[in-house]
Amino acid sequence: MTAEGIQAAHDAAVLRAALLVGVGGVAWGLDLGAVSGALEGARHDLNLSSQQTALAVSIFGPGELIGGLAAGLIGDRFGRVKSLMLSALVIVIMALTTAVAPSPQALIACRFGAGIGAGLSFVAHIAWASDIAPIGRSGSLTSCFELAVCGGFLATFAVFASGAIKWRGLFLLPAAPALLEFILLTRAPESAPWSLVVKGPESAKAAHTDLYERWASTMVPPYEPQAEKLPGVASWAECHYWWPAAVAFVVQSFLTFFTGGFTLFIFVVEIIEAAGGSRRAAGVIVVLFGVAKLLATLGVVAAIDDTDRRPLLAVCCVVLALANGAFSLVFSSSKPSLTLAAVLVIVMATAFPPAFGALNFVLLGELFPPAVKARLVSLEMLPAAFFKFLATYGTSRAIDKGDLVLLFAFQSTVAALGALVAWVAMPETRGRTPRQIRSALVGRPDDGSPVPSRAASLAGSPRRSGSPRPRPLARPSSVGMV
Repeated sequence: MTAEGIQAAHDAAVLRAALLVGVGGVAWGLDLGAVSGALEGARHDLNLSSQQTALAVSIFGPGELIGGLAAGLIGDRFGRVKSLMLSALVIVIMALTTAVAPSPQALIACRFGAGIGAGLSFVAHIAWASDIAPIGRSGSLTSCFELAVCGGFLATFAVFASGAIKWRGLFLLPAAPALLEFILLTRAPESAPWSLVVKGPESAKAAHTDLYERWASTMVPPYEPQAEKLPGVASWAECHYWWPAAVAFVVQSFLTFFTGGFTLFIFVVEIIEAAGGSRRAAGVIVVLFGVAKLLATLGVVAAIDDTDRRPLLAVCCVVLALANGAFSLVFSSSKPSLTLAAVLVIVMATAFPPAFGALNFVLLGELFPPAVKARLVSLEMLPAAFFKFLATYGTSRAIDKGDLVLLFAFQSTVAALGALVAWVAMPETRGRTPRQIRSALVGRPDDGSPVPSRAASLAGSPRRSGSPRPRPLARPSSVGMV
């Protein structure tokens, strides 16, 4: 098979994977954006109190946390495709039940279930996409999920602004793409890297063939297991190598979550109104915010495979720190500038996607091994749940200018810390072999020793000093995702 034929096969597989990830991301974005547009109508029709309204928003966060942790266990234990199918099914069921919720209690319960579906979807898509991506394509394919989320979020606001459907219809929107994804998943291939580590070489070879021959309907590239393609750390057996990076990633996620991007998701209308804008002006700026975020994420998808991850992450955090500081100064004045507030919204919408969504997805896929990747991806749900609880503050009472001054000053400080953590603690992954990443995690040159497989980890028998390490499992080069 020629090099051109191999590249064509990779392109066909990546295109199919991007479409599947995109459908799931659209469902996730529609679900995320629905509450912002539907909350006012639900409050009126169901006579929601301020506490019930706050709970309907904040309960989504704990649901995401539970769903993410469950997806981590399911994805690492039973496979990526089963986790994806479960997430799509939960989103469909919760969208249908939320749309017909007869009472405040039912609405709150359904939003909790929707959070579980969102958590399942987030973890499952990132783990599967990063495993499927060929070498050199991991950044763009993994970032497609965030791009689709932006598209779904923007579509929700466009429908809301048009007034075409009522609040129950907004909650129903995620059902269609989630159902389509469930149907597509009945033919989706399992992750070859996961199959290799968990089930063995024969299962990985079958998954490799399934990816290209049956799913992508193209020629099957040669299956060439290479030990060098194995991720830098294969299992929990060498957790002392990667746990500092995992901790740094979680800390950086917490910090980046509070740099302002998600504040705009929930409070953008209140922010514009506090700057003197009308409800109509707020609606226009919300749409511009969505467009800017979508275009920024599209730029990430196009360029991330050729861009160093760590410097870009740090630079975006610095931009967010400056924008938040400027926002704090805007609302410190007696007459805030609506124009400046709108510009800062667009700046933050542009800087936030690479800082949090796309880059975190890429780092997750490249840094951590298939055997435990889904569980580590689920750690992303910790800051999500914490932040969603803070949404109670915004929905239970009106936000004034004094609140915004403190909020943006806090976010500016946190963004600066996020830039520092990204630069100091996060290892660079672009263009590095698995052993080079392992060396970065260990903090010393790699000694060439093999990496233990998951089977060695599960055996749990301690090795005596000087005893040889088990040989690593090989993985196919054609689906070799670091």
